Amino acid sequence: MLGTRVYKWELSDGRIMSVEYTYSNVTKALVVVDMSIDGKLHRWNWMSYRGRAELMELLEDDFEFFYGIQLSNKYDSELDRAGLKEPAV
Repeated sequence: MLGTRVYKWELSDGRIMSVEYTYSNVTKALVVVDMSIDGKLHRWNWMSYRGRAELMELLEDDFEFFYGIQLSNKYDSELDRAGLKEPAV
């Protein structure tokens, strides 16, 4: 079982987004657990689809580098846009 990991992302305006994420054995994909910007609460649904896609690409790269595990079920922004919560398995 893998625990959670915190990824820090410096935004274009200099603020720091901290994102706690983990791997879901149910969906076989990464899941955002919690996030903040400069220590203030932030939510996934407050982000644009483009921002979500960029963040998930960074998290997937971080996960694969840190754990040495290649993800087979990556985030699909088109499924997110369509309102489907779980990626196709």
